[in-house]
Amino acid sequence: MNIPYETMLKEFERVLNKYGFSPERAHDAAEIFAQNSLCGVYSHGLNRFPRVIEYLKNGEIDLCKSCRTDAPEYPNRKNKLQFLDSFAAVWYYEGNVRGSLLRYKFHNARSYSVSYGRILAMKLLREYPEGFDVLTWVPVSRLRKLRRGYDQVELLAATVGKELGMPPVSTLKKIRNNRPQSRMKGAEARRANVLGAY
Repeated sequence: MNIPYETMLKEFERVLNKYGFSPERAHDAAEIFAQNSLCGVYSHGLNRFPRVIEYLKNGEIDLCKSCRTDAPEYPNRKNKLQFLDSFAAVWYYEGNVRGSLLRYKFHNARSYSVSYGRILAMKLLREYPEGFDVLTWVPVSRLRKLRRGYDQVELLAATVGKELGMPPVSTLKKIRNNRPQSRMKGAEARRANVLGAY
C-alpha cells in the first residue's frame, strides 16, 4: 500500500494539531516524520508516530500548551564558532525556557530530561539528516554531581541517544571542580574558567 507524501504529511499535522501543537510546530514535526518515512527510515517516521501519540494520550506531553506556542525557538543557521563546526539549539535562553531549565538543573526536576531529550532529538533529526559519528556530553564535576544527585547533561544525552538509537559515549572527564559558569561575567571569564577543567 502506497500513501502519497502530502497525504501522510497532512494527516500527521492534523493529529498533532488535535493534541495542542501550534500549526507551525505541527507542520515541522509532521515534516520530520513524513521525510523519514519517505527516506525509508521508518523507525523515526511512520512507525514512531503512534508511540508519540501514546506519549500525548498518557499525558507525557513535552511542553505545556503555552510553551509549545510561545517558547522563542532558535533559528539554527549552522553558524561556526571557535572549536565548533556548527551547533543546534531548540530555544533562546529566556523567559519560560530559562525558568524551566533552571528548575531542571538546580531544583531536582530531573524528569524534564525526557521531554527535553525528545525535543532535542527531533531538532537534530531535522538539522542533521546526514547524522553524526558520536553522541557525547560535557560532564559536571564529581563534587557537583554528588551535591546535585545527578548530571543533567548526561540524563539529556541518554534520552537523545534512546530517541536516535545511538547510545551516548563518555569522551570527557572533568578533573577540576571549577566555579559555576553562571557566576562568571562575560565570555572571556567563562572561557578562562573552563581551561584545564577537562
